[in-house]
Amino acid sequence: MTRPVSVTVVAWVIIALSLEGLVSMVGGFITPLFTASTFHSPYSLNTTMWLGAATLVVHVVLAALMLRGIGWARIVFICLKALGLVGIVLGRQPPALWISVTVQLIIFGVYLFRRESNEYFSMSTARLA
Repeated sequence: MTRPVSVTVVAWVIIALSLEGLVSMVGGFITPLFTASTFHSPYSLNTTMWLGAATLVVHVVLAALMLRGIGWARIVFICLKALGLVGIVLGRQPPALWISVTVQLIIFGVYLFRRESNEYFSMSTARLA
């Protein structure tokens, strides 16, 4: 079975957003956001930056695995997004941040778990077995 267009688009959007975040971190554009968020965080700015970068790298890897048809990658990605949302809400971050993550979680979840996507990932899993 060929990969559904929705899986391809979602995976590439995840990769693009994650790479944008990494470039922003390297360029120092996102540092003020992390600085503001550390007032409510038990972690230092340095730790927050490293955790953010590691999360973005994991998102890129998971999206690449989704493109290869690995079904558990979409589940792990959605779980990580949901845990991130819980952390954002509990950390009393700005509403714009948690609204953005909520919208991403809903849109990615809908498209990654549509019938066509489920068939694609189940066929990929059957090929591996």
